[in-house]
Amino acid sequence: MNVDTLNFSLAATMAMPVQTWFDTWRSRERTCRYMGLCRACSTPTWAFDDGENDPRGVLGDHAYWPVENRYGVDIVACPICANDEPTYRLLHAL
Repeated sequence: MNVDTLNFSLAATMAMPVQTWFDTWRSRERTCRYMGLCRACSTPTWAFDDGENDPRGVLGDHAYWPVENRYGVDIVACPICANDEPTYRLLHAL
């Protein structure tokens, strides 16, 4: 779905899990996909198809930040939980 402003709400995860947005800074359309709820805090996480998911950008605290668990499987995390040592250890142990 083409949008003027990306929507990272929980409702958007159901209504529009894939959003196409024109990034004026990059002068191109980008596709953003819902990746899942952070396993630690339940924040909806999103990622761009181009892989440029810097939380300092438009995604903010909703950026998808995978944490590899002890079995080598990526666990869905937000950047806040992935960068908090006790929470990171908990996610890694899953």
